[in-house]
Amino acid sequence: MLGIITDTDKVSLITWMEYVQKVQAVDIHLADKIAWPNPPL
Repeated sequence: MLGIITDTDKVSLITWMEYVQKVQAVDIHLADKIAWPNPPL
């Protein structure tokens, strides 16, 4: 990406994007039984 993002930042971005996908996949109809994914550190 035009050399404006480091390899470390790329890995971090991918990790956070995967986390967002997991959050979006949570079934909110199970309100009291939701198993939220752990956010990346």
